[in-house]
Amino acid sequence: MIVRNAVPESVIARAHDRIQGELELRRQAAEEKGADKESSLKAGFGENPKFAKGKSNVPTELSPRARRSPLRHPPGSQVGLAAASELLDLIKDSSLTPVLTELLGHASRHTEEGGLQPAIRPVQKSMPGQDAPPAGELAPVTSFAGGLHVDGRRPNANEDGFLFVDAAETMAIRPFQCITFVACSDQTQPGQGQTHVLPGAHLAMEEFFRWQQENFGRLGSKELEDGSPAPGWGGPQGQGIPTAVKETILELGDEANTVVEDGERKLRPVPVLLRPGDACIAAFHLPHTATLNQTGPEREQVILRFGLAGSGNGLNLEDAEVESWRQQLQHQWTGFPGLAEIVEREETQSAKVRGLREALRRRLEEYELDN
Repeated sequence: MIVRNAVPESVIARAHDRIQGELELRRQAAEEKGADKESSLKAGFGENPKFAKGKSNVPTELSPRARRSPLRHPPGSQVGLAAASELLDLIKDSSLTPVLTELLGHASRHTEEGGLQPAIRPVQKSMPGQDAPPAGELAPVTSFAGGLHVDGRRPNANEDGFLFVDAAETMAIRPFQCITFVACSDQTQPGQGQTHVLPGAHLAMEEFFRWQQENFGRLGSKELEDGSPAPGWGGPQGQGIPTAVKETILELGDEANTVVEDGERKLRPVPVLLRPGDACIAAFHLPHTATLNQTGPEREQVILRFGLAGSGNGLNLEDAEVESWRQQLQHQWTGFPGLAEIVEREETQSAKVRGLREALRRRLEEYELDN
């Protein structure tokens, strides 16, 4: 859902100045430590500080590997900005407060760890280790499909194995209620580093989590209780979206999220085109990815993740503290009182939605038989 002109220009300007001031301080600090230009730019959270490489969202006492922080995530990098009034005003002093209140029942539960994240994309012509496209051309959107993911606290591979958010080891991912992207720079033209999403894949993710709960009682985990790989995932723990979800979407060949290139059907992430002051409100289950900012100017936006009421925080939580997360992963509109009944009714009547869910179930059953 895109809300046009949600944030007044004056509020966007204050947020921009606050972020740029913080950027400059971190660049200077990195350069004083002798970092090269590329590293100092990363120190300015060009690679998104809070969830960089899935490490910084882990309490520091877990393990040396889990708490290790690279230069792009300076110590305490979110402490000041997470509470900065200039960024909080993007919600408080805008039309997003009534919109979110109607959708979620509130517009305030974004102050927990990782709830507010400035996300800067400097101009970058190609990914590290890859050739830049020919002059005047942009990298194909299919090249960004490998970055598709859903957010949330993830299990982190460390010396002690995979982490779960609950003591019973049944929840390997902590969802948010929804994610809101607020643009502080122009993102209306292709190649400006927009967030890209995979339309329709939120339904497949929801069905995948339901199947996991029904069959294994472990949500979000790529490993079964006996240590064997969980069917349908594929790939390293905590990375990307399930293989079964990707294969089902490719099988159905929907033009909204796939395209044929060089005789092969590929996933086609779609850019979220925003003007400064526009906002995009997305369900937690919607796969999305960062992309290259190939044309400039520097891409600047603020991401807000809204938490669920009545849920715990941290790790080793009791069943009651994770029940709202468990329900939301299986029924994504649970946290949307202003939308839940309407969406459920429309999805029930949609042959396309039923077809997607049924195709995913068939594929998952095949995975289970193979394993």
